[in-house]
Amino acid sequence: MVFTASVIGSLGMAFLKRGALHLSRSIWSFLNLDLVIGVSLFLGSSVFYAWGIKDGQLSVLYPMVSLGYVWGLLWARLFFKEALTRQKFLGLGLILLVAGVARLNHQRALLQQGQRVEGTIIDYYRRNLNVRPGELEQQAYYPVFQFRDQSGQQHTVTSLVGGTVGVFEAPKKVLIVYPPAHPEKATVATTRYLWSTPLWLTITGLGLVALAMRALWRRRAIS
Repeated sequence: MVFTASVIGSLGMAFLKRGALHLSRSIWSFLNLDLVIGVSLFLGSSVFYAWGIKDGQLSVLYPMVSLGYVWGLLWARLFFKEALTRQKFLGLGLILLVAGVARLNHQRALLQQGQRVEGTIIDYYRRNLNVRPGELEQQAYYPVFQFRDQSGQQHTVTSLVGGTVGVFEAPKKVLIVYPPAHPEKATVATTRYLWSTPLWLTITGLGLVALAMRALWRRRAIS
């Protein structure tokens, strides 16, 4: 939810920027369509933020808000043709690094405090990855698994992490870990489903920071 909110909120900022270009001294200029869309997107993102942090840890979720800067760079490039400078890549790398470390800490806490049970992958949710018509069809697969919590209640959960490879034939027995108070937030307790996303964020962030710092250092040395 927080991730979705960051996307919607950053897109709202892009529309606010477009609307601001049409402002004049007339108060009626504030009613232009781009500004209205921007404000609406901001309000919509607030709903997702509130829903996302309702049962989560603010210390873990709030760093994810900074991912809006990542989308902001994309919208700035697409809509306004703004240049992607070394400083921006440095900022992007730091944001990804912070988000990755926060997620790593969250997963570590889940393993330490979470409840482990045996579950079963019963199916896979398929998502089409094709962006353009006519492309070779490619799909991502997200496991749908069932398990029973400590009270014996059965839960069916679709994983938030998927992939294009490594799909098992269903049904398949797997280890499940979940926060004791929120079984609906369970995940498959394997390296792929626990660590792939935070490790990608952390490694990508470190790489961008290293490349940006190197470029800035070389530029300073030349000057």
